[in-house]
Amino acid sequence: MYVFVMFVKTGYEQRAATEICKICQLSRTHTFIPKYEIQFMKQKKILYEKRLLFPGYIFIKTEFADEEFIKRAYNLIRGSLNVLRLLRYGEGNDANAYVLKNQEYMAILNLCNEAYCIECSSGYIEGDTIVITQGPLVGYESKIKRINRHKREAIVELDMLGCVREVKVGLEIVSKVK
Repeated sequence: MYVFVMFVKTGYEQRAATEICKICQLSRTHTFIPKYEIQFMKQKKILYEKRLLFPGYIFIKTEFADEEFIKRAYNLIRGSLNVLRLLRYGEGNDANAYVLKNQEYMAILNLCNEAYCIECSSGYIEGDTIVITQGPLVGYESKIKRINRHKREAIVELDMLGCVREVKVGLEIVSKVK
């Protein structure tokens, strides 16, 4: 399996994903858009909302060989208004420069559920340390850079798309222990 990433117009991710599936034969290609779930209060009710983890990017998991997919991708880019380009990670023009690294793909899979969505985590603050008790962020406490308790969000560092990226995920801090 190969994983590629395409840069698309922000706001048109779902439309571009359906275009990609039509062009690349649905049986051998699977597109996904990673999301995260955030929790908020509105009129004294707890509501959940899903937001894009990487706005403007679509991940494509395919069985096509590298060169074959790249040819189809360039035909798609020329004919589409939503798809802008195929991301390249390495140097040179070889086909392996376009494939997402396996460790980066596994980092997404470890955090996401089967619908490629990072669910809300919960935890507490003990002194200066964060302890995650429930959710996909268990074990990722060292990757958390900042917390916004009012928005119920955490900023987490991930090695993704060729560099270190800060992404938002949902985190409910239940209490603060001294």
